[in-house]
Amino acid sequence: GLSADLDPGSQRQLLQIACAAKERLTDEASVRVAYGDWSGELSRATLDEL
Repeated sequence: GLSADLDPGSQRQLLQIACAAKERLTDEASVRVAYGDWSGELSRATLDEL
């Protein structure tokens, strides 16, 4: 998976981004998420499926 390819600092950054997105989804139906050159939209429904 992606996390196996990341150094510890990048893993920590990705975890912080994921936690922030999850917290924002408690009040919003979807949020924009960006990591490095990638960005996308995460919906509450998609998070529930993960």
